[in-house]
Amino acid sequence: MKREAVKGNANELDLALLEDRVALRQGKKQIYGSHMGRDPETGSTTYCRLRIPRKRIWSFILD
Repeated sequence: MKREAVKGNANELDLALLEDRVALRQGKKQIYGSHMGRDPETGSTTYCRLRIPRKRIWSFILD
């Protein structure tokens, strides 16, 4: 799907969602911060495990 997104045949946002979902299911950290969850201690909504600092999330869309 990544190859098709580069060619313009697939949506980059869908690719980001898919990559994050797969990473989380494999016990890894997500790249783009597309999935949120509840902090068990505070009950507040937070990003699920992230691989990069939050300020860089979605920057590829703004470029």
